[in-house]
Amino acid sequence: MAISLPQSYENYLEDSQALPEVEDLLDHLSTDLPPLNIWLQLGVKYYKEGKHTAFERILKAGSGDDLEKMPQYRSSKEERISMLNRLVAYYFGKALLCAESAQREELFNLAGAIKGSADSKDVNEFQNWIYRGYLLIAKGQMENGVYYFNNTITADPDNVLALLGRACILYHRESYSEALQQYAKAIRINPRIPPNVRLGLAVCHYKLGNKELAYKAFKRVLGLEPNNAEALMGIAILEYEKGNYKEYIDLVVKAYKADRNNSAANMHLARHYFYKKDYERSIKMAEFCLSHIAEVEKQIQDILKLKAECYYILAICHHAQNNMENAFRQYNQAVKFNPNMYLAQYGLGQMYIYQNDIDKAITCFENVLKIVPNNYESLRILGSLLAKQHKKDAALEKLNAVVRMNPNDCEAWIEIAQLLEISKPKQALEAYERALAGIKDPPQELLNNIAILRHKTSDQANAEIAYGKITDKKKTLIYNKARWHEDNDRLEEAKVLYQELLSEQNHYPDAYIRLGMISRKLKDYVKALEYARSAISADKKPINALCLKGSLEAELGEYKKALETFNKVIMDYSHHDLYALLAMGNQYYELAVHNRSEHSDKNLSRALQFYLKVLSLDEHNAYAAIGAAIILAEHGDYSQAHETFKQVFDAYPGLDFILVNQAHLQFLQGKYEAAAKIYAKAWDKKALEPDILAVYWANALSACGKYKECIDVFKSLPQTFVNVYNTALALSEHAFWIFKKDRRSVRETETAIANLQEAIEAYDLITNTKWELRSGNEARTEDKKILETIAKKIVEKVEMAKVQLAQSEKTLEYDKAIEQKEAEERERAKEQLKELLGKKRSPEPSEDVPTKIQKTEES
Repeated sequence: MAISLPQSYENYLEDSQALPEVEDLLDHLSTDLPPLNIWLQLGVKYYKEGKHTAFERILKAGSGDDLEKMPQYRSSKEERISMLNRLVAYYFGKALLCAESAQREELFNLAGAIKGSADSKDVNEFQNWIYRGYLLIAKGQMENGVYYFNNTITADPDNVLALLGRACILYHRESYSEALQQYAKAIRINPRIPPNVRLGLAVCHYKLGNKELAYKAFKRVLGLEPNNAEALMGIAILEYEKGNYKEYIDLVVKAYKADRNNSAANMHLARHYFYKKDYERSIKMAEFCLSHIAEVEKQIQDILKLKAECYYILAICHHAQNNMENAFRQYNQAVKFNPNMYLAQYGLGQMYIYQNDIDKAITCFENVLKIVPNNYESLRILGSLLAKQHKKDAALEKLNAVVRMNPNDCEAWIEIAQLLEISKPKQALEAYERALAGIKDPPQELLNNIAILRHKTSDQANAEIAYGKITDKKKTLIYNKARWHEDNDRLEEAKVLYQELLSEQNHYPDAYIRLGMISRKLKDYVKALEYARSAISADKKPINALCLKGSLEAELGEYKKALETFNKVIMDYSHHDLYALLAMGNQYYELAVHNRSEHSDKNLSRALQFYLKVLSLDEHNAYAAIGAAIILAEHGDYSQAHETFKQVFDAYPGLDFILVNQAHLQFLQGKYEAAAKIYAKAWDKKALEPDILAVYWANALSACGKYKECIDVFKSLPQTFVNVYNTALALSEHAFWIFKKDRRSVRETETAIANLQEAIEAYDLITNTKWELRSGNEARTEDKKILETIAKKIVEKVEMAKVQLAQSEKTLEYDKAIEQKEAEERERAKEQLKELLGKKRSPEPSEDVPTKIQKTEES
């Protein structure tokens, strides 16, 4: 079919309707061979008409090697370079819009090859430098691209394309002020520059915080191009920041309608639909946005943030729908593209909590706080997570920051209290009280914890009030009430509650143990052992019950049985139970000191082994350290033992029983006065059972001759055969000590006689009374042996006392006579003194008058 062509190619450029099919045009161009600028202008005309393939074919044909060889085109180097550079721009423009990565890479390679061809024509041509720079920008190689723009500007300071290229690179370097200058210069040089260039001005003003100037710049773009999507989105974001949400969303919708492929518009609409809970549409738009971000753009900072935002929207949509796997993946992607996006870090932290990966969750929330140091929610969660990891100080730091920001955060106060319960009960109680004040209907567990801490801090009246408010019948709450009664010596009330627990749940070992402890306190060892055995039967791992049984057996003096019990704990249930290991050491020590024999050293060595085992497991265990020090003292190493006691007491001043050990050490070294003082201090602090401590103290008092105080100590104790015997001994010793004195007063002699008479009465009481013995077999046997030994000694002691009493009558008469004689001599001397004082003073003192008398007269 014949096509009618105008006479001149200029007609095609003026009349778009006259443009022929590209095949026909190429035939005519190849035949007529017009100047290359005609080829270029025609190609651009086709491009403007949206006929991009025609543009591509015309420029390829015009810049091809075949035409270059023709004589008429040999001088058209600049036109050929221009055509090649326009092809480069065309191909990398297509690459930027391409979603398929393989195809995109192919387009970039093609653009690079054509750029190489253009460079081969003239490497120093400005157009080559500029297009090379833009090609590198398109590939994300910003720093390499700036070289070409700088060279161009050096040679041609007013080159607009080079200025814009450099402005782009400065912007992505975050040198916004310098970028702004370059954009402004380009616009001054060419005021008719395309409206999109003014977007550079707007975003630079925005980044510099000049919001009003940014707004005006965006408005100017819209004045030139009303449907410019980028400018619409810029104003939309400014409206959003002002809190004008309706204006913001209207502008986002308008931008989306102007360019449905606009990434920012899609992303903002995705976020909008998320808040509308339209998760399906939100996900669709976020995914569309991601699919239209080219790989090369992903290396540009703002695009990275946009991509991170899209992934974040996908994540929160999946999170809201409980699709944790997808949410985790998308949060991860968001953080990968923008590590400073604290909302994504926060969401990722939540995912790690869901996966129970606490370490990684902590890292995420710490990252949030690096970006937003006082983020309330992150501090709150981080405090809880650190508490779970037993990082108490770090957890308290975060939680205290939370309550400073919001003093009414009851949950934070409760967590603070839980962290302080053991180490600082008073502060824990204060925290619980703060939480209680902010809760209208406090849970029973909170009242229970407050009651326990009031109990621990000796606020018994308020503890009782708190326990009284607990109506729940949970066994733990009943148990705690019972403990409070027990610790306040309301033993009957405690027993009733423990029995109530056992009536509801027969297998409740802790209740049996506490009943055993109450029976122990009441000295009912038979019943205490019954409860211990019941606790053992009720528990699959009865470590505490066995330890109670072992302790009861030890108190009854059945050290071998106690050893067997504690050994069962270690062998059957826990090789590293500190209480049982320590008890084993104590039992071997008791065996060594109660049965001094050839086995004593062996038992002491075994005791030391157990103490050292405890210290290897817990180097700060004060009880084991003291045990080891006692063994050292037994072996005569007093210096090391003393140093150990001192170190432990300095570290744990609340362990009053250490005073007893220190006193023992002083006594062993013959420092009786010092020992007596330390025993007295231990007595005041109730550092040991009174019956046991009294014997130690009294011995020290006796050793330093303080018999009266010694007797007073023994008389303060309950009346057992041992205590009565010790009192009688102290009375006798005091009496014998008085009688051995070279000089004594009649009053002292009378005291000695009274002590002997009282001692004889005490010995008679021991002999004629049927004493109750301890319950255990070994203890009962030991008590019988002690009674038999005492009975034998009493015969001798009574005989000695009676002999001394018989002699004491003569001694008393003698002491009275001596005292009478001394009294008479004092009276005579007094009378003589009066006579001498009554005489007149002589001029010269008589040689017969003592000097002492002379001085008296002079005075």
